Amino acid sequence: MLGRVKPQGSLLEVRHARRHLVTKGSFYERLAENGDAFLCDDDYAHLYAPTMGRPSIPPTVMLRALLLATHDHTRSDAETSRRTRVDLDWKAAMGVDDDFAGIAPTTFSLMRARMVVADADGKLFEKTLEKAVAAGIFGKEKLTAIVDSSPVYGAGAVCDTYELIRGFVRRFIV
Repeated sequence: MLGRVKPQGSLLEVRHARRHLVTKGSFYERLAENGDAFLCDDDYAHLYAPTMGRPSIPPTVMLRALLLATHDHTRSDAETSRRTRVDLDWKAAMGVDDDFAGIAPTTFSLMRARMVVADADGKLFEKTLEKAVAAGIFGKEKLTAIVDSSPVYGAGAVCDTYELIRGFVRRFIV
């Protein structure tokens, strides 16, 4: 079921309660201030069952987190998940409360898979990106898009070389 961002907002949102701690003039501040102008939960309603299940994390919060992960070049969903829990710049940009518990790593792969299965990934991404550029979120720097041409339909675990090495070393050290 589609979770929605409350239009009234909250006084506990990082962009309000801890505004002085958000990096001034940064991508995070611009996304916090302008994110509502180009992201809307209703644009993603067709990806969710209308009445079944518990409410999801709002898709606009998920997409903001994915934008942040792309901007910061995070290397894994686990790192992205950690940043949604502990990084005040990220919390401000996502428009969540100070006590937001974060987003589980598997939720990111499920969101990407949901968009691929609905054939919505390319169209929605382009539409959102156009709105973001028009709103000035990315500033004046030149954008380079790197698109994976092989979408993942499952939610299987994929490890890069460093994660495999770390796992191997952990077995012998512990």
